[in-house]
Amino acid sequence: MVAEAASPPPEPIRFALDRGRLAQALADLRQTPALVLPCLAEPQRQALVAAADALPYRQARPVIGGGPNAVHQDFELNFEIPAPSPFHDLTAALGVLVDRALAAMAAPPLSPPIAFNDLIVQRYPVGCGGMTPHRDHLRYRGLVVLVLLQAGGMFYLSDDRQGNGRRDLPARPGDMILMIAPDFAGRAGPRPFHGVDRITARRYSIGIRHDRDRPGA
Repeated sequence: MVAEAASPPPEPIRFALDRGRLAQALADLRQTPALVLPCLAEPQRQALVAAADALPYRQARPVIGGGPNAVHQDFELNFEIPAPSPFHDLTAALGVLVDRALAAMAAPPLSPPIAFNDLIVQRYPVGCGGMTPHRDHLRYRGLVVLVLLQAGGMFYLSDDRQGNGRRDLPARPGDMILMIAPDFAGRAGPRPFHGVDRITARRYSIGIRHDRDRPGA
């Protein structure tokens, strides 16, 4: 009987930035709630798009909350991604890169190691409504990373749930959005209002966060 050949090990994640550029971005986040910078090398982005295409998705809840605090959602998601997967590899590699960037800073806004333990892949089909302005849950701490595999649509910040003071953050495929969360730079309260709309081409977004309420967090 011929033994089956072992599967080749996964290729290491290749980023389009180094720890110095990421350290500067983390320093810049002291002055702004979110910013965009390059993340993935193109071959890595394409491989993750193929992996995202193969995932099953479910429709997001149409409405969360009620009254003036209601958040309207029109997209698809998967937050039960089994390990191992390229998405877990990306999460681990980003954690290492962020730790190295923080270690290179004279006054880091967070204390390594960063424990990214919450992962979600979101798919926005053409013509969907996206998400109205909202704030991330209080259990997400420190830093939120959104990696864009396909960047149809527009991510934006606002002053409130009504979208007043809107500021668009244009991004390209392979970019990532860094957004502050409570505990960043020792601050207790920063939870920026943000949303996604104008879905004129398919959008894939990988959300990577630290959930303080998860066991072992």
